[in-house]
Amino acid sequence: MSRIAEELIAPFVIEVDDHQFTVIELVTISNAEKSTRVGEVRESTKGYFSNLGTALKKIAKLKTLNLQQKFTIEEYIETHNAYLKEFSDKVNL
Repeated sequence: MSRIAEELIAPFVIEVDDHQFTVIELVTISNAEKSTRVGEVRESTKGYFSNLGTALKKIAKLKTLNLQQKFTIEEYIETHNAYLKEFSDKVNL
């Protein structure tokens, strides 16, 4: 198994094996969670995909939603498409 990790898709990584691409979000435990493991990184699986393009599309959607702001439909589409353009500059989606 391999792992794709780069700043462009942070805080997400993509694990690659013989059968699929797995999108994983890396979440750092904060003080607000009142845990003894503050600063530890937790992995949260976000989906399984048959190709890299669909995995990157999922990350674009998640990065848009992680902004946690109120969007108009037009703003949401523009933001989502901006992430897709960044990714497509590296990979043909």
